[in-house]
Amino acid sequence: MDLLSVFIQGLTLGLAYLAPVGMQNLFVINNALALISNRLGGKINARALTWVNRICGIVITLYGLKLLSTLVQL
Repeated sequence: MDLLSVFIQGLTLGLAYLAPVGMQNLFVINNALALISNRLGGKINARALTWVNRICGIVITLYGLKLLSTLVQL
């Protein structure tokens, strides 16, 4: 096997592994947002919570990339 076929096989296997996990996370986040919205009586907008979640994800990703870059430099 050449390197490209091994890479494509690993890529498809990784996608097959991560796709269901992503859908489960989407389901859990959607249910959590619905629960919070119902308990607070609609005082907090679901879109605002979604943006807070996205911003937190971006910050965590940036810190992870910074950690990865420092590990690579060592």
